[in-house]
Amino acid sequence: MAPMAPKKAPLVICGVNINAIYEPAQLHHLLQTCEDFNDKNKIFARLMDIMPGGPDAPPPPPPPPAAEKDPAAGKKKNDGFELDCVPQGKGTKEVMLFWVQCRLRDYKTIKVENFSTSWADGMAFCALIHHFFPDAFDFNKLDPRNRRYNFDLAFRTADQRAGIFPLLDADDMVSMEKPDWKSVFAYIQSIYAVLK
Repeated sequence: MAPMAPKKAPLVICGVNINAIYEPAQLHHLLQTCEDFNDKNKIFARLMDIMPGGPDAPPPPPPPPAAEKDPAAGKKKNDGFELDCVPQGKGTKEVMLFWVQCRLRDYKTIKVENFSTSWADGMAFCALIHHFFPDAFDFNKLDPRNRRYNFDLAFRTADQRAGIFPLLDADDMVSMEKPDWKSVFAYIQSIYAVLK
């Protein structure tokens, strides 16, 4: 259990004072069941406040297993890519994905569903950086077919404007149809750490 922080004023969401919750698993559950977008943002912020070790921490322990109705459920491919496509609501990946989706909600042409194929044309990177630095470039003039330019622009702007080291290489990203989700996830975490 995370150490108790100074008491915060009550913040009731879905009938629960989230400022009285110190267990990440409880907040993950609320995040999944809550339907109001603004309330989800508040739950996410509280989750980031209490997660031991911050967003790099391991996920909280999973709930007790329920009876499996889908025989395909639980089958995992060992390349890790499929594990990222359907967030389970139990760990940092889902929380980070939600954080990105909140930042990109005004970019109607960008749909981020995972940490691999959703980033393959560089547009999601550009949208995320543009969200924080809208004067850096004209997002509406970008073309998803110009992948190398998009990657270069996003990585360079993040480095110049926020000091975020480009953990990803534009040439490597262009060469992959399905970028390595672990590499993308690590870079998104570094963006979060600086710009949250």
